[in-house]
Amino acid sequence: MSKLFTFAEIEKLISPLNISFSDLEVLANIRNKPLKQ
Repeated sequence: MSKLFTFAEIEKLISPLNISFSDLEVLANIRNKPLKQ
């Protein structure tokens, strides 16, 4: 089985945008977070 992209390849693609996986995870968590505290 081969993945479409490896993490290294994705990092290379998005590195010019100065976006890290941790940033993407934070954005995803914010979007998917229920509106409760």
